[in-house]
Amino acid sequence: VPTGVSHALYGVWASADNAIWAVGGLGDPATAQGIVLFHDGGPGGFTIVDANVAGTLRSIHGTGPADIWAVGKNVRLHNDGSGFVDTRYPDG
Repeated sequence: VPTGVSHALYGVWASADNAIWAVGGLGDPATAQGIVLFHDGGPGGFTIVDANVAGTLRSIHGTGPADIWAVGKNVRLHNDGSGFVDTRYPDG
């Protein structure tokens, strides 16, 4: 399935045949721009869900469409069904 992006992809998880997620990053993993992609199982490719992530995402997993986690070095995102939110603790 084409992704339409030049990012390296490191993690894929599917909660169903019509809910496939992929994560990765572009550039040096320490300073990369991360990306989250989604595919609905149809004939088209992946669509970008979030491309404004500071750091490469290495893994994605969840319990269903309202509980998805995407993680990488110094990056931790959670999606409760309404979009991905950065859940890291602030420095200090």
